[in-house]
Amino acid sequence: MLIEVHLRDGCECLYCGEKTVQLDTHHIKLRSQGGHDILENLVSLCWNCHRRVHDAEIKAEELREILNKKYGYC
Repeated sequence: MLIEVHLRDGCECLYCGEKTVQLDTHHIKLRSQGGHDILENLVSLCWNCHRRVHDAEIKAEELREILNKKYGYC
């Protein structure tokens, strides 16, 4: 699933657009909160943006909105 997510996102951070080979895959709705390992719930993030998500500087709603606009997920 990780490879599918990174390929879908063009091997770049969905939030800032940085192209890097060291992308993290982040669950928008965390697995601990019932999130699933499906494309509609996963995004590629660079290390810095991934840290910012977990520090609550970037909200899950922002990621969901970007994902929906870019790929038409509902």
